Amino acid sequence: MGEAALINGVGATEDEVVETPAARATRRLLRRKGAVFGLFVIAFFVALALVAPLI
Repeated sequence: MGEAALINGVGATEDEVVETPAARATRRLLRRKGAVFGLFVIAFFVALALVAPLI
């Protein structure tokens, strides 16, 4: 934000917490237990595929 934006009152104040889109998406994802479980299953299979040549 430039000086003009702060003088006009546009923009975030010190008390206001600005949440990034990534943080908002992560918070929404973590609230859904089924989505977290699905993410864990996908991560497990990806890890298994990466380790498979070593077995």
